[in-house]
Amino acid sequence: MAPLSRYPGIARGARIGLRLALVALLLTSAACQRASSAPERYDARIAFRAHTPLHFPDFDLTYQGERRVAPVDYPREFIFHDFRASQGSEVVDVAWSAGAGDIGPAPFTIGGKSFLLELKVSDQLGDLEDNELVVSLATGGP
Repeated sequence: MAPLSRYPGIARGARIGLRLALVALLLTSAACQRASSAPERYDARIAFRAHTPLHFPDFDLTYQGERRVAPVDYPREFIFHDFRASQGSEVVDVAWSAGAGDIGPAPFTIGGKSFLLELKVSDQLGDLEDNELVVSLATGGP
């Protein structure tokens, strides 16, 4: 079998084919990475875990963990779920708790916009899993 250098047309074709395959691989890799970095949607169930940022269109949200607070005048502890919202250099801490049993959203403002963070139960989507949250744009209505 003769070396490819004796057949310059074949060698050139092989190099072009290799380059095309490499370009296709890079494009596929870039498309997959871009799809996985698409921002999270508002008003949707989103799974979360500690110290893993969620990227929303207007800010990033990171679950910091759970903490327990024992009030002096109440017989049981309150469990707080702490989140950190960030947009550029602006950082806002958001604490959600069911408190004494009134499960509602935790309001917060970042980047001049107001949002609601829901855990356990969503007004629009119903019961949520322990690792799910819903973020909504806050409306000015009653």
